[in-house]
Amino acid sequence: MHFECFFIRPALLPFGLVVLDIVPRAHAVSFFCQAFVLAGEKAKRQAVKGFGGFGGHDKEAFIMKRMNHDLCCRAALAFNASHPAPSGAVFRLADVADVDSIMEIGNACYASDQPERHKIRHFVTGAHAAIFLLSLEGKDAGYVHLEAHSGRGNIYLNTTAVLPAYRGKGLGALLYDLTSYVARKAEASSVWCHVETGNEAGIYLLKKHGYIIERTEDPYYDDGKGAYVMRKKMKT
Repeated sequence: MHFECFFIRPALLPFGLVVLDIVPRAHAVSFFCQAFVLAGEKAKRQAVKGFGGFGGHDKEAFIMKRMNHDLCCRAALAFNASHPAPSGAVFRLADVADVDSIMEIGNACYASDQPERHKIRHFVTGAHAAIFLLSLEGKDAGYVHLEAHSGRGNIYLNTTAVLPAYRGKGLGALLYDLTSYVARKAEASSVWCHVETGNEAGIYLLKKHGYIIERTEDPYYDDGKGAYVMRKKMKT
């Protein structure tokens, strides 16, 4: 089990949460999230402001991270109720136990551009990134990797991936819908990403979900291929 230290000054949390000592990371995030929901607006602002110095990053990364545990539970329910999603589609926030599954999906989708194991481990344990796994009928079928960019007020959509055997079932759309859901809850101003200029299917799906092409970066990938920078502005 992964452990992290959360050192929280009482003055930062006037709504009753005093100190989280050395606790499992997921439990700490869940506990703080529950306390945060019960707090008043002033208390919330003070808590977020206090965490602005935690790790040297601004509030965007912390806001996204503290809501992830809750989002994983609520997102699936919301999607099942409002989207024509396959029966049994469930999201969860990935942790270190899911690294092998993420590697398997990534290798099947991006064999030449798959992050190394230690980097994926960093993504699922770090404070400023999140990987949501999507399972269907008990099998991990895809994931979306998001990052909060300090000081910019936006979220970077790093990767979406769906195993070839599960494509054509609407799972890719679910990944983009979840991304927008997280961005709204994190009060992000926008979500942006890179997509290969020759990836017509990916560009089409991004446009369908409200992303527009801002510029071209060529070359961008290690193999010399170019990429579009695409962005979706979130409604305030």
